Amino acid sequence: MKNNNILKIFLCVMVSLVVMCSGCVSSSSSDSADDVVVEKTSTNDNTEPKENEETKDDEKPKTEEPVEEGLPDEYVAVFYEAYSTKSFDGSYGKEEAADGKKYLIVDITVYNNGYDEISVNPLYFDAIVDGVEYDYSIDSYSLENDLDSVNLRNGGKTSGSLAFEIPEDSSSTYSIEYNPITWDKLNIIYNPEDVDIEEAQKAAASSSNTGAEKSTPTTSNDDTDSDSVNIITAATVTESFNYNIGSYEYTREAPSGKTYLITYISIENNGYDEISTSPLYFDAIVDGVGYSYASDTYSLENHLESVDLRNGGKTSGLLIYEIPKGSDSYELEYDPISWDKLNIKYEYISWDEIE
Repeated sequence: MKNNNILKIFLCVMVSLVVMCSGCVSSSSSDSADDVVVEKTSTNDNTEPKENEETKDDEKPKTEEPVEEGLPDEYVAVFYEAYSTKSFDGSYGKEEAADGKKYLIVDITVYNNGYDEISVNPLYFDAIVDGVEYDYSIDSYSLENDLDSVNLRNGGKTSGSLAFEIPEDSSSTYSIEYNPITWDKLNIIYNPEDVDIEEAQKAAASSSNTGAEKSTPTTSNDDTDSDSVNIITAATVTESFNYNIGSYEYTREAPSGKTYLITYISIENNGYDEISTSPLYFDAIVDGVGYSYASDTYSLENHLESVDLRNGGKTSGLLIYEIPKGSDSYELEYDPISWDKLNIKYEYISWDEIE
């Protein structure tokens, strides 16, 4: 009996030891798991960024500031301002708008930057008033400085006024549209604030190497001595000139703001079957603007006639151009309708050298 009690006590002690050992192992395992979780948390929350990670942030593309668009390389600048009136004093007397109408008088400046040539013609301008397009009025030609039909070379500028007849009760809101006939798709900008025309005009004037009273070297489209059209020209400027009808002498004066450029032209056909000398084929280029001859030309007895020159043929005569007052340099251009690509040679001489 006593031995049984001793055995029971021994078994109880052994069981207690086993339970105690199991509790220690469990406690140790639990402490180790908690340490791992804390370490992971500490790593995620407290680690400093690595240097290479900062470099990657710096390499991210930055948002670029929007670039302000400038002027295109080629453009036509059209400047205009206007006023309305019921009547105005014109070159041919007082002009008065029709009943229920008034004049919109528009001062226009056109500047060609970059294109070889553009045409300026009153027919190409419309006035847009209250959503309606209006063509220019024929009374425009009575304005003191009506807009001329000219060709503008690169750097050329021209100015003038046009009159439009619009309803008398029209609003003061209007705009001008310029729609020339051209093969090019023109960049046309209206009333730009960042275009300096004067600087371009100075550059064009300084590059000119011909003058109304100055002799210049012969120029040519071809350096060879093959077939050619030889042109000798000279010019002078004047405010007026005299002409005769029968036994009577008259004086013709240039329009206000204009002067006459009287050009002498001698043209010879050297080698081609036939060329034409129509005055329509001759333009005077002044400050980048191409002018057609004026009808006053026919007041002169020795004006250039329209003839066909055979090989070896030669003719000469005068043409008159109306150009802005103050201009004193020019370039003559002969541009006939021809199937041949003509080799045209120009020689500029002084007015005193004319035979």
